[in-house]
Amino acid sequence: MCGIIAVIRRPSNRLVPTREEILALAQGTGAALDGFALEDADGPLTDISKRLSTADTLLRGTPGLRLLIADPGLSEALRSELKSLNEHLDALEADLDAKATVDSLDLETVNSLLISARDAAWAIERDRLRAAEVVVDLGGRDVHDAGVDATFSVHQALSAIDRMEVRGRDSAGLHLLVSNHGLDLDDPTVSAALESRSEKTELFTDSAVRRVGDRLSFVYKVAAEIGELGDNTASLRNSIRNDALLRQALDNSTAEVVVIGHTRWASVGIISEPNAHPVNSDQTDGHDGPYCTAVLNG
Repeated sequence: MCGIIAVIRRPSNRLVPTREEILALAQGTGAALDGFALEDADGPLTDISKRLSTADTLLRGTPGLRLLIADPGLSEALRSELKSLNEHLDALEADLDAKATVDSLDLETVNSLLISARDAAWAIERDRLRAAEVVVDLGGRDVHDAGVDATFSVHQALSAIDRMEVRGRDSAGLHLLVSNHGLDLDDPTVSAALESRSEKTELFTDSAVRRVGDRLSFVYKVAAEIGELGDNTASLRNSIRNDALLRQALDNSTAEVVVIGHTRWASVGIISEPNAHPVNSDQTDGHDGPYCTAVLNG
């Protein structure tokens, strides 16, 4: 079965958290376990889980991303705190294994608290901090809020394709429909950039871009019968990272992006970029309706 992803995002009206808010919640979480034996650690573990879960909630979405992108030192401070916490949790887990036969110990409760603390730490390190790294990698650090929103949508779609790729990795693709980009599409520089990709656009292959009224339709694709898991999204990321016209289209405060993505073969014909999804309506004989893009299960 094919894997399909779509991301439609509304601009967030939530306030960007502050560095002080996040550090007040995360700092000292590892040190809070100093001197506590396993039998007495339930109180500190409960407090740590609540604090980190609150920090994780504040760092979610584009408001949290904007803070992490603007303050790279915060990410390093959080990694240091989480490293200390994980070392303390490792010690408690080793103690739990050693005392697994102690009758007075509520193993289920203690284990549940350890898991909750680890999950909250994992979410911050692997979801929030990683998302900030990827958004900076794809779109740069000096980007408008709209560009952060758009690149975050791309990151979520690529992450989903990464997970779905176990179903089949012979092809993958991403389509970005960019509205309110603020570019003058009749400007000679922009027109030249569009024209330079006309051959790719005609076949709707990797890095094709089509003008659709005032919108821009970008597509990124890869098709290969042989390869390893992760190759496809690495190729897509590279094409997106190096697309100067896409960066221009997102470098403003009003851009909006709808993302659709696909992995695994779902077409009649040979495995090739033109046949890979997403597909569009350009090749329909006698087509005079609206421009359409789609991803389909095969």
